[in-house]
Amino acid sequence: AMRPFGPAQNSPFSLDMMARAVCQSLIQDHGIENLDAIAGYSLGGRIALAMKRLYSTSLSSFHNDAGDSTLSMLVTDQTRMVLLGSSPGKLPSDSNNSGADDTQRLAKDLSLAESLFSSAFRSYL
Repeated sequence: AMRPFGPAQNSPFSLDMMARAVCQSLIQDHGIENLDAIAGYSLGGRIALAMKRLYSTSLSSFHNDAGDSTLSMLVTDQTRMVLLGSSPGKLPSDSNNSGADDTQRLAKDLSLAESLFSSAFRSYL
């Protein structure tokens, strides 16, 4: 099936495009030159993983923007990751994986979200 934006990697809603947009915003809009850590919850964690994959020098074989030295200095091999309720998604080796794993992961993610929300709400009161 053809997507409205062509191949998935060209979609403005792909993880890679969102990761690039976050990095560009941090540099251009907020003047941030280097990140000590990236934290992300759920989709934010997947975007953080994409940022690390795209711009970390140890993963340079996956670089799509290798020529952009400004972005590659923002996220380095030393940038720490804090990920909650995040999954990299289906990996190529998961082709035999059933939807049961997705359902189980979603249930755990919803439980974590409810726990975080209720603890934040209690601390607010």
